Amino acid sequence: MKIVNAFYLAIMNRLIAKVPEINYFDWWNNQLNNEEEDLPFNFPAIFMEYDPINWQTLGRKRQAAIVTFRLYIAIDNLMEKSSNEKEKIREGALKDTDIISCIFKALQGYNGGGCFGSITRNNEIPDHNSDAIQVPVLEFRTRLVDNYAQPETIKLTNVKFKFTGEFYKKTI
Repeated sequence: MKIVNAFYLAIMNRLIAKVPEINYFDWWNNQLNNEEEDLPFNFPAIFMEYDPINWQTLGRKRQAAIVTFRLYIAIDNLMEKSSNEKEKIREGALKDTDIISCIFKALQGYNGGGCFGSITRNNEIPDHNSDAIQVPVLEFRTRLVDNYAQPETIKLTNVKFKFTGEFYKKTI
C-alpha cells in the first residue's frame, strides 16, 4: 500500500478509536463549499489534507520526508456562547469545541512504527467567521518513511539446509 494511503488510514483509525464523537472522516476536497455535489455527512466531521511532499532518498530504495498535514474540524455551531445565554446553553456550546483538544490528545506523540514518526501539533487556526458551521484547523507535522520500492523479503525460520558433496561439485 502506498505510504500516503497507509498514513491516512492510520490517522483515521486512530481518531475514530480515540475520539468517538467523530461522525465522519475523509480527505479534504472543499466539501463544505460543495455540499450539493458531495456525499452527505454528519457533524462533527474531520477532513484531512497534506502539503506537497519533498522526498529525500535514504538509500536502498527508501525515501523519507517531513510532512505537514491539516485536519479541518467541521462542528455544528448552532448554540450561542455569548454572555446573553443561560450558563447551561453556553457550556453545551463550548463543549462542542472540546473535540479540538481531544484530537490533539489522540495525535500528539502518536507514531506508526516504521511508517511515520511521532506527530507534533504545529499550528491551530480558529474559525472566527463561522455561521452555523465552525471549521477550526489543526496543523500537524511528522516524518514519513516510504519503503514501497524495496523488494519484498521473506524471513525463513527453522529451516535446515543439507549440503552434499554432489551439490558442491556441481556448483564449482
